[in-house]
Amino acid sequence: MAFEYFKEASEEGNCGDAQFNLGLCYEQGIGVEEDFVSAFHCYKQSADNYCLWGNYGLGRCYAYGIGVDADIDAALENLQIASEYGIEAADDLIKEIKNGGSNSSGSTLGTALKVGGAIALGLGTIGLGLLGASKKKR
Repeated sequence: MAFEYFKEASEEGNCGDAQFNLGLCYEQGIGVEEDFVSAFHCYKQSADNYCLWGNYGLGRCYAYGIGVDADIDAALENLQIASEYGIEAADDLIKEIKNGGSNSSGSTLGTALKVGGAIALGLGTIGLGLLGASKKKR
C-alpha cells in the first residue's frame, strides 16, 4: 500500500518526499520487488526536487554502489549537502566513510538503513513533512 501511495504522489509532480520514500520501497523491496537501480533514480529525482533525504539516499548509493557504481566523491558531496541542513544520519555516514566503513557505535550502513527506512515508511502520509526536510533551490 505504501508503495502505491508513494508512486502515485511521485508521478503527480515534484514531490521529493514521495520520491525518497519510493526509493526506500525499491531498495528494501517493500510492496515491490527490490530494484536498486530504480531506488537510485528515485533518490536522484528526490534530490533534484530539493529534498535533503534524497541527497542522503544518493550519498548512500554512491558510497556503497547501490544501483550505481561506487563514487566516494559523489557520496561525500551529497551527504555534505544533507548534513549542512541538519540530516544527522548524513553526519554519521560521513564519519563511517572516513573511518573505513563503521561508525563509533559499531553499527554499519545496513543496520542504519533498516532502522531509518522503517521509521521513514512507518510515518506514512502524516510524517512526510517531517521526513522531507527541504532546502532552498541552489
